[in-house]
Amino acid sequence: MSKKIILLTGGTGFLGRVLVGFLLKNKYKVILLIRDQSDLSIFNGTVNKEDVIFWNIKNGLNDCFSKYKIDYAIHLATVYGRGQENVSEIIISNLVFPMEILELCVKNNVKAFINSDTYFTEKNISNQLQDFYIYTKKDFVKYAKKIIGYSNTKFMNVVIQHMYGPADREHKFIPFIIKELMLKNKNIKLSDGMQKRDFIFVDDVAEIFCKILKNIDNFDQIEYFEAGTGQTHSLRYFVNELRKQIGSDAILNWGALPRKTNEIQSSVAKIYKNKIDWRAKTSIKIGIGKTIKYYEKFFQK
Repeated sequence: MSKKIILLTGGTGFLGRVLVGFLLKNKYKVILLIRDQSDLSIFNGTVNKEDVIFWNIKNGLNDCFSKYKIDYAIHLATVYGRGQENVSEIIISNLVFPMEILELCVKNNVKAFINSDTYFTEKNISNQLQDFYIYTKKDFVKYAKKIIGYSNTKFMNVVIQHMYGPADREHKFIPFIIKELMLKNKNIKLSDGMQKRDFIFVDDVAEIFCKILKNIDNFDQIEYFEAGTGQTHSLRYFVNELRKQIGSDAILNWGALPRKTNEIQSSVAKIYKNKIDWRAKTSIKIGIGKTIKYYEKFFQK
């Protein structure tokens, strides 16, 4: 029996790297959409070339669909607007690009398109360019439901809560705090830290995508899923646990910084709404421990 083929965007990113491993373990064949600047070194010696195909976007999406019989598409790639991207780049990456893929999925009778969404879109927050990130994510889901119409393609939307784990980008909040604690900085300025988040380990997020794939025949044409633990912890709790497990004597100067304008105060996944037998397996303390272990080789002196 031939392996099912999955088209994956964002495969070199934080979640994508982990998901590739999960998909291969579950006997799927993966087509990774890449660009000239994509860092493929992370896959050196870890993937079988027969099971992972690297397809450069410049070679054309149409040609990719023509050459391979794609069974499913998973869209992880996104632009947050934290770099030097302008508004048009954010719109192209977060709205136009996935719409092109979804239209090709419908045209080629791909069984399902699974979209990664964020809890940011469920809250009314405002943060300059981040506005456009949120607008484009929202708009894509709205248009996607129209695009699939009465086609044979299903649309699965996965709302991901505050994901963390090894190999996230250094500028993100958790890797930044780990670095500060490991480099023995004595006074770390923070907001009051009372914002509550549903912290979910990256492996658990990858697993929900695999669960959806395995149960795809049981779903309606449009479905929503929540990737979270169903519990909240304050940022203060999370950072204090980091400090404890690292063994740092740094002073956490809570309240030294103001909160961001219109910052989300609390967010939690409604996991009871998921139509699959899935629960996050990694406790927050174990997840923090695994995350710290990864960063030790980079940050500790």
